[in-house]
Amino acid sequence: MVTMSLHLALAYWLNHANVIMTLRFVGFIIWVALLIIAFLVKNGWKTWGIYLAITFVFALIMYVGKIYHPIP
Repeated sequence: MVTMSLHLALAYWLNHANVIMTLRFVGFIIWVALLIIAFLVKNGWKTWGIYLAITFVFALIMYVGKIYHPIP
């Protein structure tokens, strides 16, 4: 959820073809980092809160990007 929202937000602001291609490589690295964070945090609810907050920020970036830079 976090990885896809990041790349969708970037796709609205940058060249969407290039962003989708980098998702294959960077997506796995981000997924590993988020998994490590999930095991380091003591409370699972904090992890969910952090992930949802990050996803919400990326959703706002997507919303603004959709208004100013629509994908044809």
